[in-house]
Amino acid sequence: FHVVKPKQVRDRLLAIEADKRKGDAMLAPRHHVKTFLNAGHSHHDEDRPIADLFPHCTVLFCDLAGFTAWSSTREPAQVFLLLQTVYQNFDIIAKRRRVFKVETIGDSYLAVTGLPEPQAQHATIMAKFAWDCYIRLGEVLKELEVSLGPDTGDLSMRFGMHSGSVTAGVLKGDRARFQLFGDTVNTAARMESTSFKGKIQVSEATAHILIKAGRGTWLTPREDAVVAKGKGTMKTYWLAIKSKNNEFESEELSTSISQSVRTDALDVSHRMDLKERRLVDWVAEILLDHIKKVIIVQRRCGTGAPGSMNEDIEYKAPEDQICLDEVMD
Repeated sequence: FHVVKPKQVRDRLLAIEADKRKGDAMLAPRHHVKTFLNAGHSHHDEDRPIADLFPHCTVLFCDLAGFTAWSSTREPAQVFLLLQTVYQNFDIIAKRRRVFKVETIGDSYLAVTGLPEPQAQHATIMAKFAWDCYIRLGEVLKELEVSLGPDTGDLSMRFGMHSGSVTAGVLKGDRARFQLFGDTVNTAARMESTSFKGKIQVSEATAHILIKAGRGTWLTPREDAVVAKGKGTMKTYWLAIKSKNNEFESEELSTSISQSVRTDALDVSHRMDLKERRLVDWVAEILLDHIKKVIIVQRRCGTGAPGSMNEDIEYKAPEDQICLDEVMD
């Protein structure tokens, strides 16, 4: 039998550990981040940084326009109901489009494509995701008007996209956070902050990738120059996805601020009509809900004696008239 001494065992273990470290250093990019996202980090590598460089990504920032003023007149539960409903819908779209949601910061949403797995069509995927979110946002806000008030429908969102390399990693601590770093992230944030309400703004870098992918019809050059903090003057584009018939897949994005200034009185009147219509729908929904409650109470109380609530509720309109005919302006 071959006898293995304790010192030999120790030396062999140290050699294996050294080989392992050399192998880790030569691993392909995305290894550490991908492993962490798939299974989490174990105790033996707590001191090792979890970060990788991803050379081909598209980053999206979006922010609710008008949220600060809206939330100042709402209860905390209503504020969280809005954010939770909107961003849960975005999460569903992200899962379907294979978009990686990074985090939400207040009323802002951050997502990225191209990591942890590389995606050749990262810009196209993100463009479709942004458009889907824009469409779904309008539907969700309309649904929430009944419970959160008619001015909820006046909220909108600014979107901003930029493509490039991204450093992604995990900041360890009591509450470890997965975060993105780099100029690409900063530029995407500038695209959002300089965008308009109801608009998806993309950088020239993202636009070039989309054009190369045959998606040029989705883009419209922005007429005015964009001056972004720390970036100077930038050429940007508006994104609106069109179908094969060159028509928008849904209603067009809202007009820009400069166009809104020149809007004539007829358009202003039309927008007011839409807002009043939403207000009427909201009041009607509330009234209907109260009527249902009255009917439930009436049924539970039974027929009752003369002069009871049942007799008070009964109403008969004059002949050839309805109750609304009696309403006076």
